[in-house]
Formats: sequence, structure tokens, C-alpha cells
Amino acid sequence: MSERSKKLVELSKFCDLESSNFKNDAFNDLELLYEKGKRHHRLCKNIIECNKCPGMNIKRVTEACVGWGNLNAGIFFVGQSCHEYGVYSGIPFILGSGLIIDAVLKLNRLNRRDCFISNSVHCHPERNRPSTDEEKENCLLYLFEELDIVQPKVVITLGKDAEQSVKRYMDEREYGWKYLHYVHPASLIYSSPEARPNYIVKMSLDLDKILGKA
Repeated sequence: MSERSKKLVELSKFCDLESSNFKNDAFNDLELLYEKGKRHHRLCKNIIECNKCPGMNIKRVTEACVGWGNLNAGIFFVGQSCHEYGVYSGIPFILGSGLIIDAVLKLNRLNRRDCFISNSVHCHPERNRPSTDEEKENCLLYLFEELDIVQPKVVITLGKDAEQSVKRYMDEREYGWKYLHYVHPASLIYSSPEARPNYIVKMSLDLDKILGKA
């Protein structure tokens, strides 16, 4: 059988070759993704326009960075708050301590397109100060909505604020994911670089167990 014939046989599983019409229920997963996309689009607009916290979400200073990634992702990372790199790129956990997360993904033969990444506080606290209780509370429902949309297999919290926010979700709503918590990787960038390899390998092995690769 030629390669073209093989492709036609495969295509016939979800497309009527005589009428060229797609078969019913062939793309239900994409219809779900469409609905997720609409919800996420509305949520991003609300986050970008949010003005709940004084001094936050100021363009190029404390600007918000919405959650980013695959809306059908199996892995959902939650960090503390938007970093300066996120302000300028619109991508959370990019560069800086995000490189540690990228290293974990590489070990698992994954990349950012396989994940969803967000923060417990979507804005960038000026000069990287800790987020206030008010800021964490005001941003909580945004994170909850992201978790509701993605419905991951595993949620990985990075840092105390992320852990507290996700535990609030777990206390208040139904969920079906596995849960892992780690110290924020920024501590390995600025104070304990020698601990990076063990941190990266441990997270990678933990993911292997949950994703069925070990």
C-alpha cells in the first residue's frame, strides 16, 4: 500500500471520503477546547483590566501577566507572582527561575506547550516584594477559574503563596488531580545554586511517577 493510500485509510476513520464530510463526534475534543478558549479569553480580559489592588497592574511597572499555555495540559504550574520578565513578555516563569522548570520539562521530554503556567498573584509586585494578603485574596478567583478551565492531571505549586492558594481551591471545590509542592525555584537561583540538580531531578522523577513513565 502506498503512503497516500495509508493516509486515506486513516482519514476515513473520521471523514467520509465520498462526501468529504467529517463524521459525527470525530472532533468532540476540539469542541471542548473551543469552549475552554472562550472562557480563557474572557478571563484574560478580566485579569488585564483588573484594578482591585492599589498600585498594581500599572503598565510596564506592576503589569499583570495572565496564565499561559495549553488549555488541555496535564501539568499545571503555579508560582508566587508575576516576575519582571513576565511583565515584558506576557509569559509567566520565563527565564530567571523559570529556567529550572524548563530543565525539568526537558528531562521529561516535554516543553512549555505541554503545560499551563500561572501564578497565585498575576501582577508583578514592584521590586519583587512579597504579595500582600489583599493581593493574594483578590487574585484567588482568577487562579481558580484557570484551574477550572484546564482541569490538569497534576498541579505543581512553587512557593508558599502558591501552595496556600491551591489548598484553598482544594478545600472549596471538587478536583481530580495529583498535587505536588516544592520550594520556589528562585531560591536556587539566588542563594543555593548547588541544590539545582537535586531539585530538578526530584521533580522530574515525581512527574514520571504521576504521568506513568516510571
